[in-house]
Amino acid sequence: MVGEITQMKTFAEVIGHFAGKPASKKSFDDENGYSCLGFPYALYRDMGLNFPCTYGDLTLENYNEKYEVGSEEAYKKLLEFAETVGVGVEPHQKVAGDFLILKDKAGNIFPGIYAGNGQVTCCFEHTGIKTFSAEGKVTAIVVRRLR
Repeated sequence: MVGEITQMKTFAEVIGHFAGKPASKKSFDDENGYSCLGFPYALYRDMGLNFPCTYGDLTLENYNEKYEVGSEEAYKKLLEFAETVGVGVEPHQKVAGDFLILKDKAGNIFPGIYAGNGQVTCCFEHTGIKTFSAEGKVTAIVVRRLR
């Protein structure tokens, strides 16, 4: 809108809104829940930052379907997608609000947000959006910073 002033919000101002929200396979809103990629999209959107919603044939709505068909191909697409988000940062330089691709001990790869102090926030199908300590559970294999 002409003359509208857009104010960027900080990570701390926005993250609390998402705590405990339900999961959804295809959505990215409070009413319908959030997918694993829909959660970061909505968080960055609410912060006034641009987070891509497509990469080739990968979309916010179909990532879970691709994962169910073949996780290796879905992981490959997710890693490629991550390279289009913001700018790369070394894992030891991550700060609260950075977009992450995480890997757990079982080898599963999934998106998350660094919450600071060793904590990450992710959306899981069985728990919805939750923040937990990454120590000993997950490793950040990709860190991207949006500006």
